[in-house]
Amino acid sequence: MKLLKAAPSVLVECVAIAAVFTFLIYLVNNAASAADLRRAFVEVLLFALAIVSLAIPVFRHIHPHVCERTPLVQWTIFVTTLCLVCVAGSIIASSVVLWTQLERNAAFSAIFTGSLKASIPIALLVGVTQAVFEIQRDRLQAANRRVAILATEARLAALEARVRPHFLFNTLNSISSLIPTDPARAERLIERLAALLRFSLDVPGGGLISVRDELKIVQDYLEIEQARLGGRLRYSLDISSDLNGPRVPPLSIQTLVENSIKHAIAPDRHGGDVHIRAVQQGGMLRIEVSDTGAQFTLDAFPAGHGLDNLRSRLQALFGNAATLRLDRSDNRTVGRLIIPI
Repeated sequence: MKLLKAAPSVLVECVAIAAVFTFLIYLVNNAASAADLRRAFVEVLLFALAIVSLAIPVFRHIHPHVCERTPLVQWTIFVTTLCLVCVAGSIIASSVVLWTQLERNAAFSAIFTGSLKASIPIALLVGVTQAVFEIQRDRLQAANRRVAILATEARLAALEARVRPHFLFNTLNSISSLIPTDPARAERLIERLAALLRFSLDVPGGGLISVRDELKIVQDYLEIEQARLGGRLRYSLDISSDLNGPRVPPLSIQTLVENSIKHAIAPDRHGGDVHIRAVQQGGMLRIEVSDTGAQFTLDAFPAGHGLDNLRSRLQALFGNAATLRLDRSDNRTVGRLIIPI
């Protein structure tokens, strides 16, 4: 149970309670003068402020200790604590009323007893109503979060379903070119492809894999493509030794590498080279895949393209915390993937 409000909302709530209580006094006693009503308003406001000001820190303190208990225990602690807070707040407010002489010729016990008869029912009514409202609000927020998670998982599953067949078809094309000339090598590459597919199918939809596992996929893919392109494809890897913790979407680095081979290496009869760099910096994983191809931008790719799918997957998984961009540096096209660790 929570009663954690900001100061302005507390003041507004106390003023509202005082106004309602004063209006009830006016309805019950039409003969009450304006001075009596003003005094009643001030007194009720004092009691409300005293009780609510005590309730906020008290409930803030006990909430972490009872939030995991059963509902029956929570409600018992909540009601008991609220009654005790009413007693303490009434003592403070009664002392202020007596000190300021708002009630002339009245004993402290009379002020305290009278206020307690009204403060406990009002506090229980307001507190229980607010607690029930917060419970329903938390349930609604939890339901909305579950719907959002399910929607994100469905979106990721749809995107990854498009990525994996794309990877499969390109790799099969690479192997098929070897069958007429080097069937033994094609057989070895099929075995490697089978291992890649087994790994790909074992990765849960919408999940993340370690950078090391992703780079293993990349190296196997590069070897398959090198078998097709021969000496036209040259590649190198510069991988930091401390990349044990970071995780990435499956086939994310592979998508960047595949893009370099498809658009930079394969169309050039002289081929080219691909350089892969991965490093951990300031809580972020920075991955760079550079090639010797011509410059192009992400906007040049149509919807459904591998890089467009990768960008959508990053957005679904990390929001704006992850970035994917293509730059030009030292006559090389560089695909940069930055993911929070």
